Amino acid sequence: MALWKIYGGSKQSVAVMTSFNKMVQSTILWKEIYGVTFKDVVYIDHSGVLPDGVYSLSYETFGLKHEAYSFENEVRIVITRDNLKTPSPLKLPIDINDFIEKIIVAPEAGSWFFDMVSDLTEKYGISAPVAHSKLTSLIENS
Repeated sequence: MALWKIYGGSKQSVAVMTSFNKMVQSTILWKEIYGVTFKDVVYIDHSGVLPDGVYSLSYETFGLKHEAYSFENEVRIVITRDNLKTPSPLKLPIDINDFIEKIIVAPEAGSWFFDMVSDLTEKYGISAPVAHSKLTSLIENS
């Protein structure tokens, strides 16, 4: 429930579930254009000294996060471009149906919201199943 409250922000929210393998498969085409790396986030105490060799905005800093978020067990996709003097937006090809494994509806969302999410996935051709959170039954039974 804590994660739904922190990241959902309201009773009407969804979580989009994927897997590491789906992320890798979805980014294979990007390697032809950019450098793509998957980084396990290292959780550190920002009030202390940065790890050896990390003193400025560098490739390594993209894998650091405050230790208070260690429960997330985050993996990041880091995309690098060569000799880019002026930043510009990236438009990366991705097949949403190859990327999304499941869409989970927040446990406190009403049935109307679940139905709306199901209708929207159908309307936009998203083949991932829509499911209630496993916590939904706990809330309905209390």
